Amino acid sequence: MVAYSYKPSFVPKIQAGTKVNTIRLPRKRHAYEGEMLQAYCGMRTKSCFKIIDDLPCKFSVPIRFAIEPESLWSIELFDGRMMLAPEHYDAFAVRDGFDDMKQMARWWRSTHELTTFSGQLIGWKDLPQEWLQ
Repeated sequence: MVAYSYKPSFVPKIQAGTKVNTIRLPRKRHAYEGEMLQAYCGMRTKSCFKIIDDLPCKFSVPIRFAIEPESLWSIELFDGRMMLAPEHYDAFAVRDGFDDMKQMARWWRSTHELTTFSGQLIGWKDLPQEWLQ
């Protein structure tokens, strides 16, 4: 079982089932497909709480993306073996808890001060089949 902590702004979207994946920096170990995921807010604080019941990990794949001031200009999954088509960027951003790709790009730039990112995409709802073709 692997636990992930989320910012309070993501809690309602996780509970509503609209945020169904998370993007994380590399670390020693991320969740594997089939493993149970735990979602918390405020881990390692007195105000920590569990957001939802444990869910099985549906996928855990490498992700890399580049960020412009108001947009993402490339999203690669599976170590660059698959490029997500730009027409799916807004849907991708919604799956990650944002209203659209512009909001996601602004959040990533302001929160992480990054222009490129390499890490892991972990989800508890399958990726849409049309993205995998």
